[in-house]
Amino acid sequence: MWIRFNTDLTEQSFHAIGEELFSHLGFRKNTDIAWGDPYNETLESFHRDISTIKNPVLMTDMERLNEIEDVTKRLTLRALLNNPKRRISYDSGTSLTFDQEKYGDLWGPSIDTLLVCKALFNHIDLSKVKTSLEPGCGSSFITKHIIENSELDIKAYAIDFNHNAYQCALDNMGKYIKDGRCNIVIGDAFDYMKGRSVDLLVCNPPYIPRPKCIEDNAYEGLSLLVYMLENAGKLLTDNGVMLINKSNLGDNIINEVINRKYKHIDVTVLEEMEVPLKIYNILNDKEWMDYLITECGLKKQYKNGYEYWQKLSVLKITRRV
Repeated sequence: MWIRFNTDLTEQSFHAIGEELFSHLGFRKNTDIAWGDPYNETLESFHRDISTIKNPVLMTDMERLNEIEDVTKRLTLRALLNNPKRRISYDSGTSLTFDQEKYGDLWGPSIDTLLVCKALFNHIDLSKVKTSLEPGCGSSFITKHIIENSELDIKAYAIDFNHNAYQCALDNMGKYIKDGRCNIVIGDAFDYMKGRSVDLLVCNPPYIPRPKCIEDNAYEGLSLLVYMLENAGKLLTDNGVMLINKSNLGDNIINEVINRKYKHIDVTVLEEMEVPLKIYNILNDKEWMDYLITECGLKKQYKNGYEYWQKLSVLKITRRV
């Protein structure tokens, strides 16, 4: 399955690739196409369009996909989505292959990943970036986007405590690791950031507030986001830029930090998107949901097949001179 987004995220297309052409679409090897590796750089030569949706709000929005009128296309697409191996593309030129079976508990690129890339693509001159850092890099899609839209001498650093993140980076960015443009580290992002400053600090962190997350898991809730805001002056070079993604559900906490640091940082909203709250370990956690409803302003507002929605915002933070 190949899932492709255009640069302004107004269009998402789904394509069958590789063996899917034979197993689902009836192609014949060496007759309909000359066979090759469908996940290499010649991917575009081995695909067939299945369907396109406008203004996507999720990586796989089953409610929207179930509205496809052509029954065969709808059922074929549903079957293709069962394939754990996917190619995700953002039309800036960045693509990444993600295999959920291989990478286990690692999260693949989601719509919020693409929203950060959109902010980078539309608002940041990556040709001027010499050093970048992505804490909590996950699949490293954002770091890959930065490298592929920057100058050849960039040094891009990415860190995650999940060992599968390193394997995903090896599989997708081996040439950038080999030529020194990409450095993937397994470890604690808080410790790694201490004493470092970069031209571009970019992060799509956990952004849903959670009660008692510090005691339970410092990498859930807003801990990473708050740390970066509080330490922006230390983490950025003189003309450095920080890009972070946040949810309106965390505004009470995040705005308090921003107001406290307002003499030291300037904050600009670059991109926004309303998306469903579709994280099952949150939706099925009564304590967490009660907290979001009573303390964070989450409201039930059923539309387009989903009960709860949030607004994501990509913030640009710079040091105030």
